[in-house]
Amino acid sequence: MEEGLKNFNFKKILNENNIHKYIIFILLLPFILYIRKANHIIAHSIIETLNTAICFSSVIIIINSYRMSQNNYFLFFGALFGFVSLFNCLHCVVYMESSYNPKVAINLSEQLNITFRLVEGISIMISFIFLYRPLKKYIIFYFYIIISLVLVYIIFFTNYFPTCFIVSVGKTRFAIMCDIIVIFSMLLSIILFFKNRKYFSKKTVTYMGIYLILSILVRYMVIINNSTYNDFDICNHTLKFISYYFLYKALVENVIKNPVNAIFNDLNNKNIDLQLKTIELEKTIIKLNDEKLKTEKINKELKLLNEAKENEKLKTEFFANLSHELKTPINVIYSALQLLELNNKDEVSQKYNKIIKQNCYRLLRLINNIIDSTKIDSGFLNLNLTYSNVVMIVEDVVLSVSNYIEAHGMNVIFDTNVEEKYLNIDLDAIERILLNLISNSVKFRSNNGTIYVSIFDKQESVIISVKDDGIGIPTEQQKFIFDKFKQVDKSFTRNKEGSGMGLSLVKALVELHKGTIAVKSEVGVGSEFIIELPVLESVEHELKNNRSHNSNIIKNIDIEFSDIYF
Repeated sequence: MEEGLKNFNFKKILNENNIHKYIIFILLLPFILYIRKANHIIAHSIIETLNTAICFSSVIIIINSYRMSQNNYFLFFGALFGFVSLFNCLHCVVYMESSYNPKVAINLSEQLNITFRLVEGISIMISFIFLYRPLKKYIIFYFYIIISLVLVYIIFFTNYFPTCFIVSVGKTRFAIMCDIIVIFSMLLSIILFFKNRKYFSKKTVTYMGIYLILSILVRYMVIINNSTYNDFDICNHTLKFISYYFLYKALVENVIKNPVNAIFNDLNNKNIDLQLKTIELEKTIIKLNDEKLKTEKINKELKLLNEAKENEKLKTEFFANLSHELKTPINVIYSALQLLELNNKDEVSQKYNKIIKQNCYRLLRLINNIIDSTKIDSGFLNLNLTYSNVVMIVEDVVLSVSNYIEAHGMNVIFDTNVEEKYLNIDLDAIERILLNLISNSVKFRSNNGTIYVSIFDKQESVIISVKDDGIGIPTEQQKFIFDKFKQVDKSFTRNKEGSGMGLSLVKALVELHKGTIAVKSEVGVGSEFIIELPVLESVEHELKNNRSHNSNIIKNIDIEFSDIYF
């Protein structure tokens, strides 16, 4: 319970429910009645001054907020209550003279009161026209100014305006009829207002409804009260003040709060849109920064790649130049060696000549591999394709190396399932591929081993297989054997010579034929290299005489097998 009392906020409840405003209204009437007991005229002047202040404030608010609200209906009210505030002020001033000259002053004040009430009632009734039509504001203001001046002149300076109050009698029939007209105009205004309530907010409808109902009640009380100096009259003026207060609330609600709320909501929506766009912009900036970093990284990597390519190009050119420079003196040495073989038949000399020749072949093989590798890397190695019988080419190579293989204590077996198969191939490249694979089988041989060279026709492609029963290749090394300068672990290749370039060249030459090469191997069982060459349509069906190619094969065998020693 104590905690509940702590959470009880009396001030907050008052503010949320506007109770303090109702308390002021409740206390206003006793306060005015108390003053009235002291001086009726002062009490009347206070309440009418408040009425004038509310009317004048309404005019100021409507005029200054028109650009924001653009409400023609309430702009018309502004012109109307400018007139009302003027006549209400005159009514208050004249009534104050009633203590000195009651006969004239009370009638004059009643004439002013009847005048602005008539104009107010009729104007409110016709104001609904401006819900649908544009308002020429200056014409309306000039109209009320002219009407005000004319009526002031008639009331103060002529006797044309009928008498409205006789001190000994009370209100005249004319005054009562005018009040009845005001009541009917207000009733009609209520009907028209609720018929057009869709143009107003709920609060505006409530405030305007209270104002119109209280206005009718005020005029009815004026009719039934025939005196101007009793408490009933003061209550009537207090109700008039309350009715104007609710009219003021309706004006503030419609011409200030609603437009401000609309502007606030619009600003809030735009702020939300701005926040969303800011978030999107931040994401875009982050994305752009990421892209910038990626671009910088790519540019950096591209720069490194270009530098690597340039270095690779320089290295390739260097090896190419070096290879050509090495090839020339080797050819000179080889030529001189051939002359020595012809002129010197000594057995010891022949033995040394053979060793020198074999090492010349090894150097030529290494140089040729380097030259071809640089050509492939630079894209300058072109195949000399001819439409040839691949079965005959492979068979010739096998026959040419058979004696050499048998001299190493091995056997070679050739097998094919087709007698002829013509392909577009480079004869030198195919020969070099086969010699390299066969030389590897001899190099990594087992005692009394066998090499199987087979051809299989698959209609759309040809399979060439070179299989041996040698030492085999470890599984973890098989994926590296076609890489340049990569060799199988030394524990398997000790005492075996080689640069590690042979199989990389084999793969490159096969791929230049649009083919593929794969390896199957098991340690201690042997290895099988499988080449698949596609059967492509020949542009030129040039039949190559394969037998004419045999003149160079012996030399090529010597070069390819040069790193195998007896």
